[in-house]
Amino acid sequence: RDHCVTGVQTCALPIWLAELEQSGQQVSAPKELEIPLNISYPLAVEDDNGPRQLRSCLDPLPAKGVMGVIVARDGELAMEPTLLRSSGYDVLNNVALTKIKDYTEFPDENSYQAYTIDIDVDYDKDACLDLSKLEK
Repeated sequence: RDHCVTGVQTCALPIWLAELEQSGQQVSAPKELEIPLNISYPLAVEDDNGPRQLRSCLDPLPAKGVMGVIVARDGELAMEPTLLRSSGYDVLNNVALTKIKDYTEFPDENSYQAYTIDIDVDYDKDACLDLSKLEK
């Protein structure tokens, strides 16, 4: 399976694995998780200014992202997740990187295990606001 970023020659997966090896992390070969991380858009986010809705139509549509995670023997994340392929939108990538910390579908492996997980964006085009139409 190709974890290359569209239009970019370098692949993030081999780079991520090389960085893990160089840092001395002893992990098993990465496995792909069957259950993706789902994000719905439009999106409710909370930041320093409080909660807000992100409803602007996205063009181009968000791409399927991929994240790499290392899971410890206890089933918890052993280190910060790594974005391997972007959805095309920083805000969606950041939501995914935060949401993965609450992901509960990691298998019991009883060892440090690397996983890749797809980031699926459930994009509701009927609920978004087309800003170009508001200007007319």
